[in-house]
Amino acid sequence: MASDAESLPMLCDVCEDTFSRMLDSSEDEFVHQASHANLARSAAEDCMICSDIIDDIAQSNHRFGLHPPRPLTSWLLDTRKDRKKAMEVNVWLTHCDLTGCTACDSEYPQHFVKTYDFTPVISHARSGDNRERQFPTVFSNCTGSAETRSRITTWIEQCTDTHDICKEGQEVAWLPSRLLEISDVRGDLYLRLRDRSELQSGRYCTLSHRWGASGSKSLQLNADSLSSFRNGIAVSILKPAFRDMVDLTWRLGLRLIWIDCMCIIQDNSQDWRDESALMGKVYANSWLNVSANAKKASRAGLYAARCVSRNLARFCAQYDESGEVTIWTVTAQFEWSEEVEEAPVNTRAWVLQERILSPRIVHMSSNQVYWECRQLQASEHFPHGEPTYEELANSQLKRICYGNQEEDKDDVLMRWQLLVSKYTSCDLTFETDRLIALSGIASMVHKRTQCDYLAGIWRKYLPIDLLWSVWWPATNERVAKTMMNANGSPRYVAPSWSWASGIRHVVQPKITGRFRTYATVQRCETSLANPTDRFGAVLAGVMELRAPLGTLDWIGTHDSKNRVMRGYHVTDIKISIPLESERTETVAHLEFIHSIKKLLLLDREEYLDLHTAYFAVIRTQLEASHRDPESNTWYLGYNVEGLLLKRLPCSRYVRIGVALLEFETEQDFVSKMPEQDVIII
Repeated sequence: MASDAESLPMLCDVCEDTFSRMLDSSEDEFVHQASHANLARSAAEDCMICSDIIDDIAQSNHRFGLHPPRPLTSWLLDTRKDRKKAMEVNVWLTHCDLTGCTACDSEYPQHFVKTYDFTPVISHARSGDNRERQFPTVFSNCTGSAETRSRITTWIEQCTDTHDICKEGQEVAWLPSRLLEISDVRGDLYLRLRDRSELQSGRYCTLSHRWGASGSKSLQLNADSLSSFRNGIAVSILKPAFRDMVDLTWRLGLRLIWIDCMCIIQDNSQDWRDESALMGKVYANSWLNVSANAKKASRAGLYAARCVSRNLARFCAQYDESGEVTIWTVTAQFEWSEEVEEAPVNTRAWVLQERILSPRIVHMSSNQVYWECRQLQASEHFPHGEPTYEELANSQLKRICYGNQEEDKDDVLMRWQLLVSKYTSCDLTFETDRLIALSGIASMVHKRTQCDYLAGIWRKYLPIDLLWSVWWPATNERVAKTMMNANGSPRYVAPSWSWASGIRHVVQPKITGRFRTYATVQRCETSLANPTDRFGAVLAGVMELRAPLGTLDWIGTHDSKNRVMRGYHVTDIKISIPLESERTETVAHLEFIHSIKKLLLLDREEYLDLHTAYFAVIRTQLEASHRDPESNTWYLGYNVEGLLLKRLPCSRYVRIGVALLEFETEQDFVSKMPEQDVIII
């Protein structure tokens, strides 16, 4: 085993020595390279960490030699983890002049480079033991190689043979309305569009991709191209991502694929409505979903050339007194986040649904291939599972549709809140797709919970789920671009009480806790755009809410550049109730409000100029708010949360935001506010 360890791509001697000192010490900071010359020498020998530091120096324009001699780089260990089981190491430049960067206040500037994960191999082996080891020994120079396909095949076989959860919900005989069939015609591959009625049941692959500015418009299914698609089109004329998709599917032994722009008639609105309602089933019943993760995948294709020496995982060896050796893998942290979660394709709202519903996904990234199914997330670096699998957010979101069928419906619906927060941070080309692009998941959640669905909100959590807020009010420019038709008329997406009417990044309200709820929903109805898709787009929605109602007046200023605090600072709030003879009574007053308090959260930029609104109280809560350091006594604060409403000439209301009021002592003003029925549209 010792010779095997020596044959693996290791770190340089300096990094190995630093690693050994970390294992044997209780300290958390360790000297690494002592000079730029030593660092460059190690980088030239293909040491991964030292090469990354050299690259960082080149990109950041650091200068050297301006300070007294001291170590050039250091490693800082995260001591929250047991260093015998796993290590998280932050690498710093500690001897540099940060030209053009934000310098530290210390005498010698420091600069953070990167975080690395050191993960021990699961097995131990004595010298000469030939047991199978849990690390990759083959790493090819292209993600389209036979070695990479072999790894994908192994993942598929493991998933289909041993993962019960990955088989849940699949209808084996179900096929999409249309599929593309791959055939070999005298050595050249062709695609032929086939209707469901022409096919026997069979396995098919799907593709997650970005359309791009021009993207798929170069060749898509429409009325003019329908006949040529049915007769067959040469794969050679497809754009690179589609060509590689066909090649990978063919080499994996499958013959059917589904690509949205080539299986839905793009200039037929009725066909699009019908097929978009089935989109969830298309991905949920696919055999494999291929995701085009690389930044330039649309133009360059799914397959990426890569430098083997820079992409191989590096290893460190730990020997004990008995001669046993443990191999530790060394990888840059956040590989999964950077190449999967933050991949351009995965910033698309439609693709989030595709990821959650697909039973298994292969992510084709620039540096390596990643695997994702309902029971395993892996990579070529970690083919048997990412070390941080349980910490990966998407592994939690997948459980919203699949997993323990005995799971409490409240747990499922709470995951829905996490889903909405992530979904609304993704991009949509057409805001009118906001409910449609989530309809497949909504359908699955309904099957698990049997709860009523109302334009993105589950009736079980009304009225609490009305307290959603937007992270940043939608700008007038964005509203005009995404919510207006070409003729200037408003484009309807959802009723104002639904989070789907918010344009970007919705924050869901806290459900757990000891609240007193004052509001009740008397009636809530929606009108569906497609009667066959109860989870898709809506034409209208109305809610009758009974709640304590008053008037809220405030003094506020907003700064469009201050995005940290959402750019809106409220300095004074008054809540009033009506009296006879058009008089009012102030029942609550907040003033001298701290600048970090986010008390009024308005949905759109156009509302920032308002200074008065109707206020419908939803709930209140007593909770510990601050502690007296001298007496160590906690004091209870009083929170009042409700909707900010604007009254329309028709005497109905629209939501314009939420108020989350924080009082230092318990108040009784809510009991003075008259209960009224308001109709919100």
